[in-house]
Amino acid sequence: MFNRNIVLIIFLAVIFGLAGGVVGEIVSRVYLFESTFNIPVFRDIDLSGENGSSSFVISEARRVIVEQDQKVIDTINMVDDSIVGIYQMKEGSKLETKEAFDLNNYYFINNQLGQGFVITSDGWIITEFLPEKYAQVIFSDNNKKLIKEDLIKNFVIIDKEKDVYSIEDVVIDEDYSFVFLKVNANDLPVRKFAQEEDIVVGQVALAVNWQNKNLFSTISEIKTDNALVKSSDIYLNKIVLANEINEDLYSSYLFNLSGDLVGLINKNGEIFNINIFSSAVRGMLETKEIKRAKLGVNYVDFSELINLKESKERKGAVIYKNNSGISIIKNSVSEVSGLKEGDIILSINNTELDSKNSLNKIINKYLEGDMIRVAYERDGEIKEVDIKFNSLKKE
Repeated sequence: MFNRNIVLIIFLAVIFGLAGGVVGEIVSRVYLFESTFNIPVFRDIDLSGENGSSSFVISEARRVIVEQDQKVIDTINMVDDSIVGIYQMKEGSKLETKEAFDLNNYYFINNQLGQGFVITSDGWIITEFLPEKYAQVIFSDNNKKLIKEDLIKNFVIIDKEKDVYSIEDVVIDEDYSFVFLKVNANDLPVRKFAQEEDIVVGQVALAVNWQNKNLFSTISEIKTDNALVKSSDIYLNKIVLANEINEDLYSSYLFNLSGDLVGLINKNGEIFNINIFSSAVRGMLETKEIKRAKLGVNYVDFSELINLKESKERKGAVIYKNNSGISIIKNSVSEVSGLKEGDIILSINNTELDSKNSLNKIINKYLEGDMIRVAYERDGEIKEVDIKFNSLKKE
């Protein structure tokens, strides 16, 4: 009996000793983390400054990460059905009776030649794909006709439901080398374009391709034309991500976490802001032609200058000569309307030119045939002129 009590006492002492060690370890770690690193173990993470500086609190940090992971998965699932594959057309077997397996009757899912993004439920698709033989071709009217015939005759579109569509029409955006394809459909899933004001540095973005390969990153830069003298007819707006894009994602698509299309990634990995194509989409849907408006002036943006004599910001764009000595292109609509070098363009259709609305950004929204009202300043006097965008007149 005595020996049993001794054994029991020793056993309990060992158990309580181990428990005390574990508790002590936990307490010491909590104390060290709280006092030394100011990182609470059982509370919210407080990132406030010491002297009343701006601060924020991450509540349930692990939950934030998990929810973001789920949001990425949800976004991929949302956009997946709007990405289609482009394949070389197969004739397949013409036999109507049951026959042995023949590989020629099937498209291999990983053999796509390109990919596209659905922009209308009735079958318009935007893509960068062109057959290799047209890689360096000049988009003359004759060459565009040949490309159209080739795509219609030799290629098909396949969606994620594995439905195969023949191509019925082709419209080429020669300014940016993207192509609009039309298939016979009436209920394709569509994602909307993100608004330009909603595409900002620091925004989370997700690149996704036809095979569901993806890149989760943030927008680190939005590149615009940084030349001092700019052209009204060239609008550069490219998105740069914090992470380098793998070649697998070239010619794919960039989305925000709401599933809105943010940008088109070309075959070189450059990302074009989707809003560059707003007028192109409108032209393609209205007339099946893409003819962007050309104002025909070179200019300096006042919002990028600091006046030595005035502290306030001056708005507008002054018509100014470029390195070639040209301020207004000969026979352009600007010359015909009477605009001159030194005129300060203040607004287009009541949209004021400022740091958020450059002249080339505004002109990019219009097509040939559109009419605009231009307010400008000349010799201290405010004037207005109506301008209709037409093709450049030949001498």
